[in-house]
Amino acid sequence: MALGVPQDRVYTDRAFSGTTRRNRVGLDQALGAVWDGSVFTVTKFDRFARDMATANEILTDLSGCGVLVGLDDPSTTGTTCSGGC
Repeated sequence: MALGVPQDRVYTDRAFSGTTRRNRVGLDQALGAVWDGSVFTVTKFDRFARDMATANEILTDLSGCGVLVGLDDPSTTGTTCSGGC
């Protein structure tokens, strides 16, 4: 389990490169698996969205569904932020 998350709840994009959301199967699966009260956690923000406009769109959608967002990046000394980060 990574970050205390069961393996079947960890979603990964494979062989993804670029600056758009096209072919982000893992991201699309993860976004489809959340519900009101979920915590959507990413380990690296630059893997989540490649630009602020896309990040804002996704974060707004998640917030509108009652989903909290967390960032747990080991390079940030292990701190986790969620909600209004």
